[in-house]
Amino acid sequence: MTSISPNQVVLALVLILRLVEFWLSRINAERRLADGSVEHGETLHGAISLFHAIWLAVLVMQVDLDAEAEPSWLTAAVALLLLRAARLFQARRHWTWRLLTGPGDLPAIDPTQNLRGLAYMPMLAELLVIPLVFGLKWISLAGAMIYGCLAWQRAEMERRLGITRRG
Repeated sequence: MTSISPNQVVLALVLILRLVEFWLSRINAERRLADGSVEHGETLHGAISLFHAIWLAVLVMQVDLDAEAEPSWLTAAVALLLLRAARLFQARRHWTWRLLTGPGDLPAIDPTQNLRGLAYMPMLAELLVIPLVFGLKWISLAGAMIYGCLAWQRAEMERRLGITRRG
């Protein structure tokens, strides 16, 4: 009987969580658009989605599922994934990656107005940590740098629109 390795568990958690996240985002965005919301930054949203798809594909292709996971990175990755799952559960009906404004939106309240882009730090941490579980330093660095640029553009767009990312 074959046992399941920690690497298999982490990779499965990452993939399942991303699929749930994409699904929730799509459903919630469709509902908000049907209710009269307007999308901003469609091209940037496409770039961010493409980045995540490529990052996941490269990760899956490069992971050695039988290698021993680095315990400290494994612990950090599981903690980050559990925090992300909790955030998705908390925001479930409001979660979307798309930048939407519309009727009934509450006025923007930004408790981190001096720390723009703070909302993107948990994802950046995941992109740094998860590949390190598998010893994939180059995916960690490349993914974090690319995502950092995309997140900065997204935060700037939010600033220009005078909104903050919610849910």
